[in-house]
Amino acid sequence: NTFSSVFSDVRVMQNIIMPMDGFGYCPTAEFDVIVSCNAGVFVFEIKGYTGNSIEISKTEKEIHIWKIHKDNGVVEIQDPLAQTGRKIKYLRESIRGSMVRGFVYFTNESIFLPPNANADVIKTGDLAYLARCLRHDAKRRDKLLSADNVNQIAESILEISQQHTMEEHIKNCIKTGEYRKKTRANQ
Repeated sequence: NTFSSVFSDVRVMQNIIMPMDGFGYCPTAEFDVIVSCNAGVFVFEIKGYTGNSIEISKTEKEIHIWKIHKDNGVVEIQDPLAQTGRKIKYLRESIRGSMVRGFVYFTNESIFLPPNANADVIKTGDLAYLARCLRHDAKRRDKLLSADNVNQIAESILEISQQHTMEEHIKNCIKTGEYRKKTRANQ
């Protein structure tokens, strides 16, 4: 793990289901990876898309549209930064006093990220540098967390998540999708 080579205290949590308490369309969300370490709490929205490149554009209402260019055509995807942003807001409310930041992590190293991609959109080759930058920033701000703090944060997250299951989350997503379709159809 890249973070373990940079930080003395790291807890990595995967596929964590958390309540969204009004921070998203769905009452629950799956957090792909949450890292609690000496520099704070980091949420990674993992995207394993195949394809050649990503295109990011804006609508007149400033909504970001993401498209993945594949050999057989173009696929539009939900804005992963917006997804991550809602999760970060929830965690900041749930874990007060800790630095929480999020990243969209594309596992396909050969996919091209456009120049207008946010700096919080990364690929595997960026992870080691990112961890070093986060450590440097926390040191500079004199905000490195102790081992006790790292573990308390991780335990708090796990305690909240134990109240929710993947099965419940999938049902919530299906209901939310059906509701949103009906709402759009009635507009």
